[in-house]
Amino acid sequence: MGSFITLTLAACLSANAAELPSVDQPLKTGAKAPKDAAVVIGIETYTHIADVPYAASDAAAFYKFLVYTRGVPSSNVRLLDKGANKEMILDALDAAGKASGTVWVYFAGHGAASPSSGERMILGDDTRSNASTFEARAVKMSEVRKRATAGGGDAVLIFDTCYSGKGRGGTDLAPGSRFAVPSYAVAKKADVLEWTAAGPDELSGPLEGVAHGAFTYLALGALRGWADGQLDDKRDGKVTAEEANLYVAEALSALQVHTQRPVLAASDASRVLMSSDKLERGPELVAKLAAPSTTTAAVAEPAPAPRPAPAPEPKWAPEPEPAPAPRPTPAPEPDWGDDEGDTDDGYQEVSSKGHDCKGENDCKGQGGCAVEGQHACKGQNECMGKGGCKTN
Repeated sequence: MGSFITLTLAACLSANAAELPSVDQPLKTGAKAPKDAAVVIGIETYTHIADVPYAASDAAAFYKFLVYTRGVPSSNVRLLDKGANKEMILDALDAAGKASGTVWVYFAGHGAASPSSGERMILGDDTRSNASTFEARAVKMSEVRKRATAGGGDAVLIFDTCYSGKGRGGTDLAPGSRFAVPSYAVAKKADVLEWTAAGPDELSGPLEGVAHGAFTYLALGALRGWADGQLDDKRDGKVTAEEANLYVAEALSALQVHTQRPVLAASDASRVLMSSDKLERGPELVAKLAAPSTTTAAVAEPAPAPRPAPAPEPKWAPEPEPAPAPRPTPAPEPDWGDDEGDTDDGYQEVSSKGHDCKGENDCKGQGGCAVEGQHACKGQNECMGKGGCKTN
């Protein structure tokens, strides 16, 4: 039953999401951020554990946001996708961490909590499901923060992942292992903003109709201008981290995704400017997306279809009475012979008046048979055969 509900809800959500605008086309604002640098990671295909649907397209879209909307020089952005292992991620972080501006780190893929300490981690391509080696091929969040801020700049860390030990489809990454993120593991640091797709025990899911993670799609929309004026309905051409987070949370509710809430950790999110200049307006999500999510949350059974109203009984008009049949024309009087008046047998020859004649001398009525031997009589004076009818 659970699988049926999941598929049904996914279909409903997909149909509504198909009406949403694309975030894959670059929004070119002309903004410039020459001192910024970035590492963009999207691992969709893992070697040893479950894949992450749409992680590659998530990373590609975020790369376009940084280059075309934010204005980060493309030479300062490192894009990692299939095959990105622990060593490649750390090398990219070291290179970006030398920047004096803001260092952006975006990650779409598997995340988890350390089975030993509970610290959050992002998982490289070659992470294995064996609990004993699971942590060895992962990158801890403390390491990401340290390397991203090594040059003295601020860091913005955006992760479309979760730390519950499950993938986007709900598959266990390391069966039999328990993953839990303690409250102290989500630390606030003055020079680091962390924005994550889901809470410690939540699942970060996809948005099928737009081929993106739900968080990434809405976060990109927020940063393209959809969140401008989120706090006071007054657009000023700028989007802060606070506005973006509030927008994504509200949009997820409009999608009825109640098992995933974004988590923003920053010293003052209202002062962190995420994007500006020539931003676009977003869709009316509440009107377009009043549809269930792809999660298996409890869903009310649909109301039974109303029974069709009975067809009205036809109104029958009374049939007209048939017209009376026309009276038959009297048959011509038969010729009983050459004699006139009385015959030799004592009967008076008369016409067939008062008789019902059919065929040749088939008489019915009152009278006698002229030649009795040649007639078949039924009842009183009912003659059939050859001859004529006589009255007594």
